[in-house]
Amino acid sequence: MATSITQEQIEAMRQKFMAKRISFENEKGEKWVGKCEFLGYNDFFPSWGFQVTVDRTPVQHVKPNTIRLI
Repeated sequence: MATSITQEQIEAMRQKFMAKRISFENEKGEKWVGKCEFLGYNDFFPSWGFQVTVDRTPVQHVKPNTIRLI
């Protein structure tokens, strides 16, 4: 299971990636590309782990260290 990320780290990632085109991987190794609309932990679905929403598609169990600007 992925390590927890602090709120400060999440805020720094939001400043860098929100509303920009990014690429990343989830824990299954699937690669995703799109415009970042949400980044963080979803209070409604805590079992999803770290979540990124791109192009209106929520992706669960994202590896935060794989997020890159395109």
